[in-house]
Amino acid sequence: IQDSRKLASTLLDLKKTIGVPFVRLTLPEEQIYLFTISIPKIPAEQIRGTIELSLEQYVPLPTGEAIFDYDLIREEAETYILQVAAISGFVVGSYVDLCKEAKLTPACFELEGGPLARVLVKNEDPKTYMLIDFGDARTGIVISTGKRVLFSTTVPLGGMMLTGLIEKSFGVKNEEAEIMKRTHGLSRDVENVELFNTLIGGVSVLKDEIFKNYAYWNTHKDELGNARPQIDEIIISGGNANLIGITEYLEASLKTPVKLGNVWTNMNYEKNYIPDMNFDDSLSYATAIGLALGDFEAD
Repeated sequence: IQDSRKLASTLLDLKKTIGVPFVRLTLPEEQIYLFTISIPKIPAEQIRGTIELSLEQYVPLPTGEAIFDYDLIREEAETYILQVAAISGFVVGSYVDLCKEAKLTPACFELEGGPLARVLVKNEDPKTYMLIDFGDARTGIVISTGKRVLFSTTVPLGGMMLTGLIEKSFGVKNEEAEIMKRTHGLSRDVENVELFNTLIGGVSVLKDEIFKNYAYWNTHKDELGNARPQIDEIIISGGNANLIGITEYLEASLKTPVKLGNVWTNMNYEKNYIPDMNFDDSLSYATAIGLALGDFEAD
């Protein structure tokens, strides 16, 4: 949070507009440590203490500073396999203080990947997906199996980088560069060859980051020495996900099916109902919609 007072003021104005006192938040992926551990079968009330004793092996934070939560992945004959997410208490505290200043009550804190999996992966779907949230300033990369997030990272590359390349190459202002990017994207028309060559350099850097994580996941065993489930498909969301040609380019490069996400996948709409938001715009709200759906997971 760069300017908590200004952000709190903005949230307070929003609260006055919508009249909702509760908020669900995602925490910055870069600050979260996600890992899998195995512990002996013990009474439920002892699990948290057991995790805490081994936390320093996985989390480079001083004793007592980390806040963590866990989820049971599976139960074996004599052990529990747990997924643990840990983060600095100071980071969480900054968000709690923000909520207090904005007079909002936090209902939950989540990893960014959780809402993405909740909204993009169909309920009861057991497959393994790589979920890519292609934003303006950064791109989130999540791997989930059966909607459970098993891996999450963020790379500091996004749509603004591509817009900046167009500005520099064509000598145009930001607004015009953004229009050029969204109008033509990675189309290879004769009149757009120079634009394609400009954008492909930036997109290839992002592709390399995606491939690095893709290849590592598919070729390395997990923390317990078990083979990881192979990625079946890649789903893209985010404000820059509808860049023309991006799905085709990634699919050809990664040799894996790639598609745009549908944020309404798990909505129980009546047949033929069309949401009051066009498809391209909806991709920008995948995380927000996923957070909202968290209220209905038990229904």
